[in-house]
Amino acid sequence: MTRRLPTLEICLSTDDLGRLPRNVMAAQYGGARRIELCGDMEQHGLTPCKRAVKTAREFWGPTRGVLAMIRPRGGDFNYSEHEVRQMGKSIRELADAGADGVVFGVLDSRGQPDIKANEYLLDIAEQLQLSVTFHRAFDAVPSPLEAVEWLRTSTVDRVLSSGCHWPEAEMNSDARSRLSWLLEQLQGQLELVIGGGVNANNIKSILDEMQPQGLPYSIHCHSGVLREGNTECSLVSRLNRITLMTAADTCLQEQQRK
Repeated sequence: MTRRLPTLEICLSTDDLGRLPRNVMAAQYGGARRIELCGDMEQHGLTPCKRAVKTAREFWGPTRGVLAMIRPRGGDFNYSEHEVRQMGKSIRELADAGADGVVFGVLDSRGQPDIKANEYLLDIAEQLQLSVTFHRAFDAVPSPLEAVEWLRTSTVDRVLSSGCHWPEAEMNSDARSRLSWLLEQLQGQLELVIGGGVNANNIKSILDEMQPQGLPYSIHCHSGVLREGNTECSLVSRLNRITLMTAADTCLQEQQRK
């Protein structure tokens, strides 16, 4: 079986466009293979402006990996029809600005994925050949299994989760157990993006406890690679190095058990 190396994804704030070029390059030179662009991180990330995506595209270069958050407001994920249409417009605009993928999630009044709204947005993304991550709205659903069953039949590529109830993000043992459960439930059909409280000091213990066993996953990090408000290349590099070494150790242990 061919094993895919875990991908490192760095979340970048776009609120200060002057800092963005440096932060994009710090993420890339540190070993990140994807960046997620978010405005207003105090609201846990909202839709960035077109200029931010164009800037990131310029400094990231032609390689795929520029993702854009599509979230019109803070608060819950139960959006009105007008807000969903606004999200669709944002997907088109940010694809035109250079995004390779989008990150969104819409929930209905029960707190489960709003199938009609999500499929409307997924259709737009598919037309524009964009990858799609269903973000931490997943962590707000009351019945994760029901949500997983829909996700497996959808055209979503990845699911972002911290294993904690939204908006908490503490990587404790309970969270790791829930992430292990989710990874198994996704059955390799979607990539699990592990994010929320991840850093170089805890990633080894997280992966050691989860034991991904060849299933597709990636690591998502924001605050864990910041220094004085900037994305620090050395911190990205350290996180990437530990992630890859841990993945290699896990693969070796699996082979030795066979």
